[in-house]
Amino acid sequence: IMSIYSKLVEVTTQGVAGSASGAARVGVGPSRFVGVQLEYDQTAPTTTDVMIVTGRILDRTLFTRSNSRVDAFFYPRVNVHQTDADQVPAGDNAYEPQLVSGQVEVRVQQCDAITNVLKARLFFEA
Repeated sequence: IMSIYSKLVEVTTQGVAGSASGAARVGVGPSRFVGVQLEYDQTAPTTTDVMIVTGRILDRTLFTRSNSRVDAFFYPRVNVHQTDADQVPAGDNAYEPQLVSGQVEVRVQQCDAITNVLKARLFFEA
């Protein structure tokens, strides 16, 4: 039986208004990334971008959201592959949560300099 657990990531941004950025990481064991709840500081600009990445060199994107400061919950999924490494046709609705292990980083860009501008609760299934 798999269980759901969550990790809270709080991101503080630094820099010039409109282009400030920041990032924060958490470690996770082998899991499936099943959801994210985003809660923005009320003063965050509408230009705020969020990216969640993982991988050995933090180069695999799990989720992106551009130009928003609206609190929301998301269930990111990826299109799965067939045995020949081709993606299953999109119309077949073959989407699954992404596998993660190691570091997961939440990045905020195009923001103002704000302490704890974003609280991202990441949900995993292990």
